[in-house]
Order: sequence, then structure tokens, then C-alpha cells
Amino acid sequence: MGTDLNFRSGFLQPGMALGNLPKNVTLSADTTVIQVNYCPHIRITTDNATSTNRTFSLTAGSWQGQELFITVIGSSTNRCELVSTGNVSLTAGTWTATVGDTIHLIWDALPTTPIWREVARSSVAGRYTPTWAMGANAVSASALSCLYSRVGNIVTVSGSTAVVTTAAAATLTVITATLPVASNLGAAADLSGSGLVLAATGTDTAGVGISANTGSDLASFSWNSTQTTSALLTFTFQYEVI
Repeated sequence: MGTDLNFRSGFLQPGMALGNLPKNVTLSADTTVIQVNYCPHIRITTDNATSTNRTFSLTAGSWQGQELFITVIGSSTNRCELVSTGNVSLTAGTWTATVGDTIHLIWDALPTTPIWREVARSSVAGRYTPTWAMGANAVSASALSCLYSRVGNIVTVSGSTAVVTTAAAATLTVITATLPVASNLGAAADLSGSGLVLAATGTDTAGVGISANTGSDLASFSWNSTQTTSALLTFTFQYEVI
């Protein structure tokens, strides 16, 4: 066990005997510096719906290998942001967080400039309503709420929309949708998925391919239309936040 000093400084840290109590922080101003000290868990409440209006940074860790979990709580409409700069190194880029989101960091004191390194991040499932744009042979797509979740830098989306097309007879149809979390999509394979346009009476169901629209950083849906009446398109896709 070593000496009392080694045991205290190397294993037990102040506050640990109390069960590693979390620290509650309210962000009511931009560019707030959060004092980490020996705390292993920080719970953040913000008072602004725009993440860039409630950015924050962290003070240094207290010992090599210190782990820190940050969770956003409170109003579901509010946001905050931790940027990968200074003594914070985020592998998935800027952490733009809403209620239920958590990021896991570890303090690396060995480099010339000690930093908090990202271990993982997660988001609870949320909802968003995509903005649809009509391409070839497409007339309209309804605005329906979709589900999404984020784990690390991978986002999964599932949902549906009612689509109307101009021509049938296996006519190529294309529509695009906005993303719940913005990404700089550089290749078609940075986003992929599939879907189905469900069959109306007397028509065939159409398979839908989903890939990245790299010019606009959108999800691009394409299929060969089999009907011109309103039909339900159901889909799932994943992409990387870049």
C-alpha cells in the first residue's frame, strides 16, 4: 500500500470517500471556464438554445489518467459546445450537445502540452424533421418527424415520408434530406442506407438507395418509380460526422 502520502495521492483523491459526487454547472454566459478539480462527473445546464452562445472550456486535470464524464441536463431545447482546442482534443470534432448527451474524457498529463483526450461520446435518441428537396421526377415529400441517435461520430437515422412522383414506368427519382447533425461529406460512401417505397394496389414496391450528396452535405435518396400516387417511403441510414 505504500506510505500514507502515496496512498492518498496515488489512489484516493479528495471527494472519493463521498462517492465521487458530481458537480452541477449552469452555463449562463459564453466562453465559460469550468473548474474540473477532482470531479469525475460534471452535469451541465444551459440557458440558451444556440450552442455557439454557450461554449465552455475545461481547466487541467488533477492527476494522470483522471476520467471525466460530462452530461447535459435540463431543458431539451438548450445547447452548449465544447471545442477541440487548447487543452481539449476531441477525436470527433466539436461537441455540440443537447440534453441527454454525454462525453467521456481522460486527462493525459504526459505530452509537452497536457490535454483532455476524448474516449467516447453518446447521444440519446432524438427527433428531427428533415427538409426535403425535390430532384428528378419528384413532386413532393411530406415533413414527418424522424428518429436519430449518435454514438461517437456515427449517426443513425430512421424515418418515413410520403412521396409523390411525376412518372412511373421505372423512372429514376431523386430527393434529398437534411441531416440531424451536420457533416462535411466528402465521398458518396460517407453516408449509406436503404429504404422502400411501399407498393400501392397493382404496383411493385421500389427499393431505395441512400448515399451522400457531397455537393450539399445531404442524404440523397434514389429509386425507380413504379407509381405516381402518394406512397410511403421508409428508410434507415448511417453517416460519419466529419
